[in-house]
Amino acid sequence: MTRLWRYLSGTVLILFGPERIVYLSVNMRRGLPFNILMAAAARLAGKALRAHHHNYGTIARFHPLMAAFVRVAGKDCVHFSNCVPMGREMEERYRAIGRVVSLSNIGSVDDRLHPVCRPDRPVTIGHMSSLMEEKGIDTVIDAVIAMRAGGVPARLVLAGPDLEPYARGQIRRTQSALKDDFRFVGPVHGEAKQAFFDSIDIFAFATRYAEETQGIVNLEAMACGKPVVAFAQCCIASDIGEQGGVAVSPGSDFSAALTGYAEHFLGDPATASRKARARFETLREEYRSEVERVVETFLL
Repeated sequence: MTRLWRYLSGTVLILFGPERIVYLSVNMRRGLPFNILMAAAARLAGKALRAHHHNYGTIARFHPLMAAFVRVAGKDCVHFSNCVPMGREMEERYRAIGRVVSLSNIGSVDDRLHPVCRPDRPVTIGHMSSLMEEKGIDTVIDAVIAMRAGGVPARLVLAGPDLEPYARGQIRRTQSALKDDFRFVGPVHGEAKQAFFDSIDIFAFATRYAEETQGIVNLEAMACGKPVVAFAQCCIASDIGEQGGVAVSPGSDFSAALTGYAEHFLGDPATASRKARARFETLREEYRSEVERVVETFLL
């Protein structure tokens, strides 16, 4: 009821408020009917519409409600995506879209995150997320266990809330398999997040979450000079690029990719770290240009 009231009151404000431009955060499937209602209100009131897309599910696969939203929003609506490849997919999937402007989530990365010198230690893999099956916690654990079985003496550090029984079970399994070569540090913020990244060498992100667009944790890892090995969903491959680590094709052998990159990393850890940070700097510079383009869309 609270959500319904919020959407209805928002629609009234769109119809009768003084603003000339309406900004909509486009929701997942269940929220799309309300987005359609609010887009219709903006068109009826003769207001410019800006639609920000944060979810990948309705972009990776055609969805009739998203198609309806695009049609109702009209050709003059400017759509914001999290990266250029995501925008291209939107335009290919929904031909009625008039204009797409990319805006990365890198602006949400804490500016205080930074690289530190790596101490002499076995290669340490890190994973941080809302620890759940869809985020690939099991895949990362299995990959590290496989690395060790293949002769790479890897360690694992997990960070994030263990709210689900599934996550707790995976943590117990890892404690049993890796013993002293495993640490679970729980949710991390601020200095604790920096400490987490300081304690790892490679960040592993095996997400299978259908709505994943970018993975801010990948950007945070590169900010700390940690190369990323991640499934190449939506913006992730373009974020990693050629310097930030390895983007693994969905459905491919994540364990083999992580092991291969770890062996490469151990050949020259300092260079791998510098490249990851350099990739972050490139993305941040691109973001500044993106912000300028987004601002222009609000200057009517």
